Amino acid sequence: MKDSEHLRDSALKLGIDLDNTRIKKFLFYLEVLKKWNKKLNLTSLEDNQEIITKHFIDSLTIISYLFDNCRMLDLGSGAGFPGIPISIVKGSVYVTLLESREKRTYFLNHIVRQLELLNVSVVRGRAEDRGNKIERGVFDFVICRAFGKIENIIDSGKEYLNRSGKIILMRGSRGLEELEECRSRLSDEINIEDECPTVLPNSDYKRFNILISLKR
Repeated sequence: MKDSEHLRDSALKLGIDLDNTRIKKFLFYLEVLKKWNKKLNLTSLEDNQEIITKHFIDSLTIISYLFDNCRMLDLGSGAGFPGIPISIVKGSVYVTLLESREKRTYFLNHIVRQLELLNVSVVRGRAEDRGNKIERGVFDFVICRAFGKIENIIDSGKEYLNRSGKIILMRGSRGLEELEECRSRLSDEINIEDECPTVLPNSDYKRFNILISLKR
């Protein structure tokens, strides 16, 4: 199966119908990612279809939670996951990519310009840094993909949320175990609104997404 067919078919299995323009953007993103990866170590993956599945398609598994004109903060965006794939598919979502490593922010700014993603901004900094120039209390969603302890992510991310805002945690196959380990300690602070285990389309790769709201 060609990369374009693999991408289109996998997205369709998530209920997302990618048009040719979006397919071209994803394939361009793929080539630029591989080129920059030689110097910046953006991903350990080398196979095109593995990158498509484990980065692009994985990023899109949370898109059903988002709504038009919402504001989303992607903590520790790295090579742009999940923020850039989401912005390619859903141009009505306003995405802020927060990344602490300077060279990776160069990459993010480059790919955002090349893809003409007018709904995306890149900020260098850490979530816990009070001086990172990101406005507090305004985001509808704070999203973190596959790094850090759940409690730490919630503690760092909650101050960015508006009154009805939610945190989306994107975890690996141990996501349920990680949640159970801290569920009782967090019970007075959060509501767990959705726990979504999934196997990514056209693969056996397991993911676990968690939707969280705060008790105010």
